[in-house]
Amino acid sequence: MSDENVCSVCWDNFKFPKMLPCKHSFCISCLHEFLGGLKDKSNLICPLCREPCYVPDKGFTDFPTNYFVPVEKTPKLCQDCQELPVYKNCYLCSTIICKKCDRLHSHGKKSDKQGDDGNDNGSIATLPPHLHWALMHQNMKTELLCQQISMFVGEFLPIDDIRKSVRSIAVSRTGGAYVRLNENEFLLKYDKHGKIVNRILLHADAATVLETMDGSLLISHFALKAVVCYGNGSPDSKHFYFVKTPTFHPIGMTELQNRNIAVSGPTHLCTAKCKNNDCELSKTSPGVLHIYTRQGTLVKEIKQDIMEHIFNFPTEIASNKRTETIAVCDTHLNKVIIIDYDGKVRGFFKGWKLPFTLFSENFHPLSVCSTADGYFLVADPHKECLHILNPYGKFIGIVRGEDGDSLADSSAVCVDAENNIWVGHHNQGTITVLKPSCFKNKFDQLRFPFLNGEDLQLPFFPGLHLDAN
Repeated sequence: MSDENVCSVCWDNFKFPKMLPCKHSFCISCLHEFLGGLKDKSNLICPLCREPCYVPDKGFTDFPTNYFVPVEKTPKLCQDCQELPVYKNCYLCSTIICKKCDRLHSHGKKSDKQGDDGNDNGSIATLPPHLHWALMHQNMKTELLCQQISMFVGEFLPIDDIRKSVRSIAVSRTGGAYVRLNENEFLLKYDKHGKIVNRILLHADAATVLETMDGSLLISHFALKAVVCYGNGSPDSKHFYFVKTPTFHPIGMTELQNRNIAVSGPTHLCTAKCKNNDCELSKTSPGVLHIYTRQGTLVKEIKQDIMEHIFNFPTEIASNKRTETIAVCDTHLNKVIIIDYDGKVRGFFKGWKLPFTLFSENFHPLSVCSTADGYFLVADPHKECLHILNPYGKFIGIVRGEDGDSLADSSAVCVDAENNIWVGHHNQGTITVLKPSCFKNKFDQLRFPFLNGEDLQLPFFPGLHLDAN
């Protein structure tokens, strides 16, 4: 590979390449690290030609993106065995694994009996990208296009081999969002331009964050089997256990219409049950969803529907307060499950269904959030878009960035108080903030034949218009 096709700072493929006024391009993360070592943060010296460059007020995001250099793509092979194609991402450690390694991947004690003798279904045939998008657009109801407000790199520890991954993002009612980064002892609150406005020291490894209507900050600690209240997030706030969950590991949280708190999680953190220092592979461990009062009293446990387990490995959840439905991401079942407050399954979404049995498309929902009017946005690192679902899990369309690559490798999503969409990237450690700009329909603007004559309801974003082109 020629020197022009790699970043001159990290000597690797470009990751979100930004072009300086001197026409030299670098990874946006490399520019952040390089600027961190300079005394004057408003002026950057090009690492190649040493020409000084003024840094815009909004940071490196305002520098033009260089679309004429090759960029680093999401790994196509399993990061454990380096042989088989990617099947899913581990929600807890962010490792990209194949179907075979998924059965052996564990966060508990491993046994020597976990060998390589498991049968595998072989390589999964996937559609070429251009054909995949063509078929998607044949069934597309609408596309929601977004303009990029900013893109910034999360504050990670200065360790070379650290996995830079965004675990979760949660809206703050006072503006901005809380960002949970991989292997970071702090919970960080950013404004929409990437400025850190608060750091909260965590007592243990955390999964997701929830700011309630009264301003309390709840954080799920899956290893502790507890949800901790951090007060209002200020340094002098007292911390206390909101609830302990001895029967499961809490991950997802959402506030309901009646101000109760729903908490979901798996009963086991790994895919194996350990007995006598041996691990027996098992995928039958059910997940649960508990509903608590604001005082931490359990009022309902949801895990079965007509004598059948609903969840396997539930992670992030979101709620629609108008229809009183809850969307649950299950990263083992690879679908989004919609339930009502009583625990009845109202629908589910399993990703795109293409009209060829020869091909299959991976769907791995890592994150879900709700819009102001209760629609659900789902993040999947295998897609360069977000999925839009109605309150009952019916697919409506997709969200895409106008630049085409701003939603690639998405692992976390939320909608802030200003109706901006925040997206965390799984392997880049970057956060992108976008403003919805327009809808772009593929069919008739009012009615579509596959809706059986019903009116098309779309999520509301202020200032949104319909692009008729």
